Amino acid sequence: MNQHYHHISNIEFLHEYYGGDKFNGFTVNWTSETASLMDNLQLMVKPGFGGISILCSDIELLSSEDSTIFLRISPKDPLFFNYTDFGQEFSPKAGIFLFSNHKGINKDGVMHQEDYVSTKDCIKVINREIVQEIASKFNDSDFQVWEGIEPVLELRHFTGLMSEISEKFFFIEKNKNRQAFYKPRGGMEKKPFGLIALNVYDIYSAYKQSEKMASFEIKFKNRKTVWKYILTDKVYEKFTDLSIMDTQENGVSFKEGEFEIRPDWKVKCFESETEIPFRIDLNRRFQVLEKSKEGRQNGKLIHKQLPEAKPDQIHLNGDNTGIFYSHIYI
Repeated sequence: MNQHYHHISNIEFLHEYYGGDKFNGFTVNWTSETASLMDNLQLMVKPGFGGISILCSDIELLSSEDSTIFLRISPKDPLFFNYTDFGQEFSPKAGIFLFSNHKGINKDGVMHQEDYVSTKDCIKVINREIVQEIASKFNDSDFQVWEGIEPVLELRHFTGLMSEISEKFFFIEKNKNRQAFYKPRGGMEKKPFGLIALNVYDIYSAYKQSEKMASFEIKFKNRKTVWKYILTDKVYEKFTDLSIMDTQENGVSFKEGEFEIRPDWKVKCFESETEIPFRIDLNRRFQVLEKSKEGRQNGKLIHKQLPEAKPDQIHLNGDNTGIFYSHIYI
């Protein structure tokens, strides 16, 4: 007999690099423990183009279930970190991102704390030193440990959880300030970029309130860089009064400067006066002109279509301003 599944929840990945459209850039997987939990609850997770669908054949099985389903996501594109802005610089080795449907953690409709995914959604991977520090604070009455949304009241309970093979996330709370930690599954070769934590009861509650699918978004912001055109071709040496024009009149202007290729070779360059966002869905048109000696508005066309900046060539400015540059050699 075929089971009938209800589409009870949906998660969409969106990225401004693609103009805010669906981002089909993640692999999705889960552990055998998660697979067993989903089987018992008659839940089905179906990754699709730019998102994940959650289906269930018997919604009432979720009504008294307070466990958490963990879905791992990892980017397919090695340049993902180059064209994504997390608000601050992020090292994949330092931690992972936690996305949750729990109402007490994030805003309605999104699975992160702000409008876009930021380093505020990043949590540390637990290690021996962190375990020892947490264990030493269990006698502090102002200190509380939570496994997901469940309080861990005793040190022996916490020690037992740390020895389990399954992956978990914890919240450490003191004076209403919370910090989250992730415990990888034992024997995990490579930790994921992010972990989607779906509280089963919250899925049930959201669906029952409206009797329709509960939708969530995970939204990423695109990185902006200063575009620097570096004129290395000797053909440009014969021109004395060059400029770069934005033919689409989007308000992008360039200022002239000098770029050192090596100590004995310096060339002319033009850099944008504002940062320009990476957008794969836009085709920007910049041209190199020689200014007219006769004072005409448009000068002589030298380069009809300049190449656009690509995410594989970004450089952090050396003056500690945090501004990234895209170097484009022409």
